[in-house]
Amino acid sequence: MADHAGASGVRTWSTVDVDAGDAFAYWREEICRTFVPLRPRLLGQRDQPFRGRVDTRTISVATMSRIRAAPQEVVRDPADGDQLEGSWFVNLQIHGTSAVTLADEQRVLRAGDAVLLHAEQHYRMTFGSDFEQACIRLPNWYVRETLGPSDRLHGRVLPASPLTAILRPYVVAAVDQWDADSAAPASMMALAHITALLRTAVSDGATAANVDTDRTVRLLLEIRARHRDPDLDATAVAHHLGISERTLHASLAPTGMTFGQHLRLARLRTVALTRAETGCTVLEAAHGAGFCDVSSYYRARRKLDAGVWR
Repeated sequence: MADHAGASGVRTWSTVDVDAGDAFAYWREEICRTFVPLRPRLLGQRDQPFRGRVDTRTISVATMSRIRAAPQEVVRDPADGDQLEGSWFVNLQIHGTSAVTLADEQRVLRAGDAVLLHAEQHYRMTFGSDFEQACIRLPNWYVRETLGPSDRLHGRVLPASPLTAILRPYVVAAVDQWDADSAAPASMMALAHITALLRTAVSDGATAANVDTDRTVRLLLEIRARHRDPDLDATAVAHHLGISERTLHASLAPTGMTFGQHLRLARLRTVALTRAETGCTVLEAAHGAGFCDVSSYYRARRKLDAGVWR
C-alpha cells in the first residue's frame, strides 16, 4: 500500500509494498509532499529494508498524523519553501526518542514529551531508533488566535505530563479509530480539546502565576473519568476535589473552555467512539455517555457544529 485513501478520510503512505531499494526514496518524496519540504537522511547501515508509514486525516484547519518509521534524520530549512503559507507542528513522541536541534541547542524528546515547531524556522530532528510520533499541523493564524503570541513557542518542549498523556489518544483515535460517520463530529471535538490542552500547557506569565496547572489537569481528568454520570455538574466536581466552584471555573479558564463545554465534549466524544466501535444506536450511545436523552445529545451537536457554546 504505497498510497491509499480510505473511505473514512484517512490517507496512508507506507513502504510495505515498495521495492526495498526504492523504499527510502519513496519515503523522502512522500513525507515532503505530506508535510513540508524536508531533507530526510537515512541513519546507519541496516540489515532490514527501510520501513515507514504515515496515516493522516484533515480535520477542519488541522492535519493530524501518526508516523511510524525507522531511524533517520530530518532537516527543515525554510529556504526549501512550503506549499502552505506557514504552519506549526506539535510533535508528540509516542515510542522511541528523538533529538530536536535548533541552532546550537539540542533537546531530547522521550515517550510522552511534545515539542512545538514552526515550519518557517530551521530545525533538525534525529531519530536514532525505530520511532512513533503523533503530529498535529496547525496554520499560523489558528495558533495566534488560540494559543496567543507565538514568538516564544518555536522549540518549546512540553514534558511528559497528564496533559500530554491526554493528547495522545485524541490524535491516535482521530487518525485510526473513527469511521466515516463518526470521524467529522468526533474529530472536531478532538481539535477543540487538543487546543484547550495546548493552551493550558503553554500558558505562562500572568496566567501561570494565577492558575494551578496541576489543579487544571486534575479537573480535566475528573471530567473525563466521570462524564458518563448524567447528574455530574460543577458543584459535584468542586465538592469532590475540595475546592470552591469559583476556583474550579478559574482553573479551567486557561483552557478557553468552560466546565460545561468540557463536559459536553467528553460526552460527545464518547458517543462517537461508542458508535464507531459497537455500531449501537444514537440513543444507546447517548445514554451511555451521560446525556439525559437524545434531544440533549443533538443540542450539544448543533452547538458544536455551529461553534456556539453558550
